[in-house]
Amino acid sequence: MRNINFRLFSFISVVLAVLTYFSFTAVYDADQRKPLTSGLDRVLSELFNILRFPTHVLLPDLTKTSLYFALGLVVNCFFYSLVIERIVYIIFHKKDREESYAQDTPVDL
Repeated sequence: MRNINFRLFSFISVVLAVLTYFSFTAVYDADQRKPLTSGLDRVLSELFNILRFPTHVLLPDLTKTSLYFALGLVVNCFFYSLVIERIVYIIFHKKDREESYAQDTPVDL
């Protein structure tokens, strides 16, 4: 967990928070029997099932009140942001390690 890029983490957190908000409103509209007119509304309403994982799926009793429901969504956004940031770090760090390793090893012809 070294070298966390907080700028990337913050950016991903904001993007996921906005995406979670819009997906929640799409699910709310679907629950109110309003027709989901566009394909984007349908995709966002289905995406909410992913964005509400893990807190709402693993701890359903803690999300009974609206405060805990909202806090669970915030925790999920931070969790996914950390996972995505670590994946990006591993991909770029692996590329740097491979390049430095290739420069250090002699080539036999």
